[in-house]
Amino acid sequence: MDDCDITALTATIMPDHVHLLFELGGTLTLDRVVAKWRTLVRRAVPGLTWQANFFEHRLSADELSEPYAWCVFMNPYRAGLIRCDALWPGWWTDGAVSHEFLALARPGPCPQPEWLDQVDERARGLILGE
Repeated sequence: MDDCDITALTATIMPDHVHLLFELGGTLTLDRVVAKWRTLVRRAVPGLTWQANFFEHRLSADELSEPYAWCVFMNPYRAGLIRCDALWPGWWTDGAVSHEFLALARPGPCPQPEWLDQVDERARGLILGE
C-alpha cells in the first residue's frame, strides 16, 4: 500500500483473523483500503481465502486510540492462545506511536496477569466474544 493510504498503529495476527488499528490517509475510503490490503495479502499468501465481510469500528475525532490498541494487544491472551508471560509473535506496533499500556507491561512486552480480567469500557465491543 502507499504511505498515504493509511498509517498503521498496531496489529495482531490471530490463527483465523487479524486485528488492525490504523488511521486512514486522505486518499482512500475504508472499503478501498480493506480491498487493497486483501489483494496484497492474497498475492503474498497463495490459497488464502477471505470471509465475505469484516467488522469495523471507526473512532470519532475525540476518541483516543489507546483502549483499542490495548484490546488488539490483549486479544490472543484473552482467547487463551498464549500465557501472559510470553510474547504473542503475531503482534506488531509502530514504534512511532507510544502506547501507555506498554510502559506498564512486563518485559516482552507481555501483559500483566490482572489485565485478563480488566475491561476498558471505551472499547468493550471489541473484546473477544462480545
